[in-house]
Amino acid sequence: MVQSAHSVERPDSLALKLYKRRWLVIVAGVAIMCLILLCTWLAWPRTVRHLNSDATLARSGLIGAWNKGNIIVLVRHAERCDRSSSACLGDADGITQDGLGVATTVGKALQSLGIERTDVLSSTATRGMQTTQAMFSQPVAAQDWLYSCINRKGTHDLLATVATHKNPERNLVLITHSQCIDAVEMQLGIRSSQTTVPGYVAALFVRVNEHGSKPRLVGYANAADWASMHLPDAH
Repeated sequence: MVQSAHSVERPDSLALKLYKRRWLVIVAGVAIMCLILLCTWLAWPRTVRHLNSDATLARSGLIGAWNKGNIIVLVRHAERCDRSSSACLGDADGITQDGLGVATTVGKALQSLGIERTDVLSSTATRGMQTTQAMFSQPVAAQDWLYSCINRKGTHDLLATVATHKNPERNLVLITHSQCIDAVEMQLGIRSSQTTVPGYVAALFVRVNEHGSKPRLVGYANAADWASMHLPDAH
């Protein structure tokens, strides 16, 4: 019996199908690997950029975002009097004389960026208000949530509360406490083991924009870091 020509697959046709199938497997494997790498990258604990030089400042994009009014700065209060042997500025729940000098220096650094379009809020704690006065030489509104680190609903969603106080095209400086800064870092994807330990008058910079995208960390600067950066003269 003669076998139909259509019932027998030609060797070259079979090889082509195997070749295509092999490439489909390879392409699918590469796609899966890319997806795994992307998920790993998104889940990987991020660190906060240390702004301690002109180079890191330039890479951060801070100056451009500041000029657009898209920056939120969380600043830890100055040295606590009740945890130091240095002379107190006043009451024991306030800051030290040394802390006053450091806060004044950091305030001048921030002002050199230009604060005409900047709002300032302070913690209600004495050390917070004294730090604010040293930095900006003027009274500002005090907010209890910058001391308690919780919002009006009694939750730790600090970013939501911060957002309600951020005005469009205006920077926002918040004089607060270390636990509040840690809470914001973790909300922005920094795991507790990766958060910075903010020193006195350390500043954490967060970028937002007018398009409603999620805030993102720009970096942090300790009080001593400002001397290493050549800031633009905004005046």
